[in-house]
Order: sequence, then structure tokens, then C-alpha cells
Amino acid sequence: DYNKDVVTTTDLARKVLSFYCTGSTTCTGTDAPSGTTTVGGFPALRYDTRTRIEYWDGCSGCTPTLVQHEWVAIHLFVIRGNWGYEIRVFGEYPATFQTKVQDFLTMVAKAELRTNP
Repeated sequence: DYNKDVVTTTDLARKVLSFYCTGSTTCTGTDAPSGTTTVGGFPALRYDTRTRIEYWDGCSGCTPTLVQHEWVAIHLFVIRGNWGYEIRVFGEYPATFQTKVQDFLTMVAKAELRTNP
């Protein structure tokens, strides 16, 4: 999407991650990028986040239980011309996520970003 207020990858990350963390009991990593990379030959900013949502299930006639749902994600933010892109991958197993996501990151680095004529 084109947005005149989004000029850099940092601007784009700030805008997207502010919505991503809404409603989370914890949301780490959103204030600290984990590094730079490339997507389709363009510089990309990478953020690693870890988020947890907690809520009480509301089943009728039973004792409510606390549900904790936690996931990790890698977000890649790219600016190409007037367009901003966010590519992200989520996982629910923090212990193995980083090693399993390497193939995905290798593929994304070779992607081609195209704009409509």
C-alpha cells in the first residue's frame, strides 16, 4: 500500500508492529530490529517478535481455564519505490522456530518484487 508517511523500512515496521501487538499480554522484540537482510535485491529490515495472548475460556457450565497462546514470528520490511512490503512467518514452537525458518529466509532473499504497471 502507498502511504506518504512511510518512507523507510523503520517507518513501515513501526506502523505494522503497533497493530500486531494490540491485545497481547506480552510482545517482545518490536522495539529492536534484529538486523538487515535483502529481499529481491532490496534492503530489508528484520524484526523477530514473540507474543503471548492470555484469556479465560468461557465454556457454559464448567470451570473456566486460563488459555495461554504464544508464538514467534520473523517480519521482513522492504521499501521499493512508493510501495512497502511486509513478509512474515509465524511459528508456535519457539525452541525450534529459528532453525526451521532458515529455508524460508533463503527463498525470500531470492524473491522478485514487482509493481503493477
